[in-house]
Amino acid sequence: MKKVTKDFINIPSSLTSNNCRSKVIKSLSEKGKHQFSTPYYASSIIKTKLSQIYNNKCAFCENDTTAGASLQVEHYRPKAKVTEEANHPGYYWLGYEWSNLLYSCSKCNRSKANFFPIKSTGTRINNPSIISSGELNFSKLRSYYVDYLNEGPLIINPEVTCPRKHITFLPSGKIKGNTDEGKETILKCKLYRNPLVIARKKLISDVLFELKKVVNDFNKNNVGKETVRYVVKNEVLKLLKLYNNNQSFSELARTALLNFEYYFIRRFGLQKNQALLRKYFEEIKLSI
Repeated sequence: MKKVTKDFINIPSSLTSNNCRSKVIKSLSEKGKHQFSTPYYASSIIKTKLSQIYNNKCAFCENDTTAGASLQVEHYRPKAKVTEEANHPGYYWLGYEWSNLLYSCSKCNRSKANFFPIKSTGTRINNPSIISSGELNFSKLRSYYVDYLNEGPLIINPEVTCPRKHITFLPSGKIKGNTDEGKETILKCKLYRNPLVIARKKLISDVLFELKKVVNDFNKNNVGKETVRYVVKNEVLKLLKLYNNNQSFSELARTALLNFEYYFIRRFGLQKNQALLRKYFEEIKLSI
């Protein structure tokens, strides 16, 4: 999971049309019973824009699913019902709100469902902001508006919050929450599910395999130090490419690079092997 940047000002045309605004207004009179029109909030324009913003990856698991299940438009705040509060009709007034739409794989979307937990110190918003004329206050609908931030959402919105301090990736492929937000996001989106753990572990294991292979060959005098240096550099550049090209699990690649000692070097038992890898990693780090 990584922070993304969305342009909240230039809203896709399918959400700014008069017809869509009429739908928003209609949702107010049909409180909790409105039938939301997918062609507006999940139009091809919306999907294309979200695909660009998220680099065709899931907002939560950061997996590129183009070869499998397609990505879906996800309502960050549920448009109908809220699992934690039986009497809450859902954030129906945000059903067509650009800042409330994320891109999610079907598994994360299905897992998150209508969950929207908030901090015990937060204040749940039950109704939209209405101006004196009785109309919806469109200027106060965005996710970063202070009233929404004061709810204290426990599911991370990567368009608003940087996930880095909330979530830690482990070399085993597992994921750990450092805060209540991190723990709830992992739990509600099931970011601990086995296929994700395996895929994340493989990213780390593939690098570790190449390092172990070259160190083993070096200890057998089959290769020289320059070969070790070349392999270390190659593996570092592979991780860097994953991050720079914003590919699947790019945040894990970044974490592994920043914590190369913990992810890789310490997994070599002999001190001389650790020292060899550390030396070349430090050299390469200074050159990139």
